[in-house]
Amino acid sequence: ETLAHQPGRKSVSIFNNSGGMIVMFALKVAEYRDAGTLIKFSGRCDSACTLFLSLPKQQTCINPGAYFRFHAPSARSSRSERSAQAFMMTKYPEWVRSWIQEKGGLSSRLFRMDYAYASRFIPGCEVVALR
Repeated sequence: ETLAHQPGRKSVSIFNNSGGMIVMFALKVAEYRDAGTLIKFSGRCDSACTLFLSLPKQQTCINPGAYFRFHAPSARSSRSERSAQAFMMTKYPEWVRSWIQEKGGLSSRLFRMDYAYASRFIPGCEVVALR
């Protein structure tokens, strides 16, 4: 799987993103996926921001210092929370789902996935820039 650097390809850096409404992030992910935008993980990506991990591998790269934090979504009802959590879990790639399951699943506790782990699955941005 080669990561062709395309001149003029749009890229977006994710740095200290606290997340927010899942639906807003889901729409942004779809927009970036369709546009072929490269997402560069460069700092903190919390909560709904982690939906960017659902983009195709060739549309993501990671820089040292990037990390991801996960927790169970909150909503107005427990049914909505369960639906939101199921949605998130179906969007994540297998390596993220299995990491979450190893931690005991999503809960109110914040779990941190560090660069050392994530970089085993996400190509480094310096590699992307060289091609």
